[in-house]
Amino acid sequence: MRVRQTYLVGLLLFICWSCTDTVKFDRLASNASCSTPSGVLDTSFGTSGAVQVDNPLSYSDSNNTDLINSIVADSSGSIFVTGKTWDDATTGGGTNFNFFIGKCNSSLQVDTTFGGGDGFVEKSAGAGTSAEEVGNDIKLLSTGEIITTGSIVNVWTTDILISKWNSNGTVETSSVTIDGIGINDCATGAPSQDDAGNALAVDSSDNLYITGYCRDDSGDKNFLVIKTNSTGTIDTSFSPLGTAGVWNFSPGLGTSEDGKDIILTKNGSLIVGGTRESGNTSDTLLVKLTPSGVTDNTFGGGDGIIDSFVDGPIYKGQINALVLDSDENIYAAGRTQNVSNWDMAVWKYTPSGVLDISWGTSGRYVFNNGSG
Repeated sequence: MRVRQTYLVGLLLFICWSCTDTVKFDRLASNASCSTPSGVLDTSFGTSGAVQVDNPLSYSDSNNTDLINSIVADSSGSIFVTGKTWDDATTGGGTNFNFFIGKCNSSLQVDTTFGGGDGFVEKSAGAGTSAEEVGNDIKLLSTGEIITTGSIVNVWTTDILISKWNSNGTVETSSVTIDGIGINDCATGAPSQDDAGNALAVDSSDNLYITGYCRDDSGDKNFLVIKTNSTGTIDTSFSPLGTAGVWNFSPGLGTSEDGKDIILTKNGSLIVGGTRESGNTSDTLLVKLTPSGVTDNTFGGGDGIIDSFVDGPIYKGQINALVLDSDENIYAAGRTQNVSNWDMAVWKYTPSGVLDISWGTSGRYVFNNGSG
């Protein structure tokens, strides 16, 4: 079984947008452009393997750094990215980051037919505010419309942002903010706590599955999965054993769980990866849910959850991205702790959630580019 080179989801590509603006890709979509199978930078892509563009909305002052968090390509080869961009003088005075979407055409040039005629769409909470909006993941619907998830500051707290745009980027057709206090009582006191959407998956009916976290009254993060339809309305038939429309994992006080990526299997089940933290310890967390939003007890240790706190210290680490191969083996990319520092890591699990010990070293591959 050969895994496509586009499965290297942990690869970081640093790209210069102008003399001082720096962006990075930290998640590659499974259909995005990638290097040759040999792992050598593909110099036929852009200029010597990189694309340089300038975001005209980026405010030119002491902080004009822009960040790309996610990338997706359509069937024609056009590339869409989302992340955050430093505010311009007209919308915020250069005081905060704004959510943005950018588009390059198949020739790897900024598509000036997208957005306001410059290839970019930017969203701000309001002029002169210090609020921050960010896009963490981006997907395309079957209609060609663009869907993103991330976070947006709502008064004093941060809420989950689901944003939907027409394919040309000129009209925002639907924007939904979801506050944890309103969906699953993560926080019941006042003020409400922060929530964020880190990743999303789209099924064949354009239903959306968002993973991320919401904070409870103690300030701990609770791992969650939300299902909505294409307009952002929560599907209350999802997760019937929990709060309608939301699957929530919070094993107890003093631990924080965060969903980092989510993917769909062929039968519509959900694989969700992330982290669990307690004190100074951070470990991998992998969950499988049925299409209806119930933990699949045939997966992992019999409860649908693979938690390194249970599986042993050898698996300590953090999962940031997931991908399936054609046999539905699971590859989880992230990092693992090596005594005093962190190294890049990839774990391979069978479809039933068992580490494939025939792969790598006892089911994982660790890359340590240094002496530590």
